Amino acid sequence: MTDKLTFGPVRIEEDIHVEVEVAPGWLDDKDDWEALRRRAEIVAKEIKRHVDGWASVGVRSKSKEVCPFCCNDWEVVEEGDGFNMPPGTPLCCEKAQEAFKATAEGASG
Repeated sequence: MTDKLTFGPVRIEEDIHVEVEVAPGWLDDKDDWEALRRRAEIVAKEIKRHVDGWASVGVRSKSKEVCPFCCNDWEVVEEGDGFNMPPGTPLCCEKAQEAFKATAEGASG
């Protein structure tokens, strides 16, 4: 009786990153995204200064559109959505809707 050899792929890890998550309260003003970016650059610089042997250390971020009033994701009414509001009207909060309405009225008047 012969033992059968098992052959198949080997799982390896690649694209390994160190991620640093910002703690709540790290910024005094939650809307100061530029300050957050500057602080992240400082952390990256400190890692470079204290840790050897890494190919690179940098700051990466994703961006998204948010409401300037409530910071929720930016979503607007699209043509044919079935809402009783004109296309382009923000869906997140009343302040955004009021600002949109005032801007639209100013443009048409």
